[in-house]
Amino acid sequence: MTAGFRFYTGSSMRTTFRSGDCVIFEYVQPGRLRPGDVVVFRAVPDPGIDSVHRIVRVGKESLDVTGDDSPSHSIESVPFEKVLGRVVSLERNGRRLPVVGGIPGSMWAKVVSRGGGLRRLMGVLYGLLRRSGIVRFLWRPRIETLKIATDQGSVVRLVSSGRTIGKWCPEREILVLRKPWDLVVSARDCPPQS
Repeated sequence: MTAGFRFYTGSSMRTTFRSGDCVIFEYVQPGRLRPGDVVVFRAVPDPGIDSVHRIVRVGKESLDVTGDDSPSHSIESVPFEKVLGRVVSLERNGRRLPVVGGIPGSMWAKVVSRGGGLRRLMGVLYGLLRRSGIVRFLWRPRIETLKIATDQGSVVRLVSSGRTIGKWCPEREILVLRKPWDLVVSARDCPPQS
């Protein structure tokens, strides 16, 4: 039975929700709430604001909650009487999607959140791919350079297919690239200072 809905804004749960998502929740007895469930509650310092967070621990009279994308030390205690309900689904672009709670929801949040294992693993794999040089061997895009003189020195803009993919500052030997171009371009490919 649906108890209500709220429109999500913020960043503490951006792994699970996007700004503007309609968060649909149902009333649940406190004894039926489990770690990993996502709840809507009245914010303790500001009762005019409702918040959405995932349960970390269920106590005798309160819940410890945090956002999926909040730092691990930012846990908040919420008295049971402030809890409006458990989130069961969200509506986005006319589609209703379930929100996973309990142990599976907790595990999912840890894997895909900002500090989660999946993102770290992907970062390690991307770094290995960049260092291996295999992409440079397989992909050789045409890259043009455009030198621009500024008061602080020259800047070389790297362009491929009409899009800027990076900037090279030869005086300071600083190269900034967009992904995935950093897999095929390195500082040694850039024009030297002249």
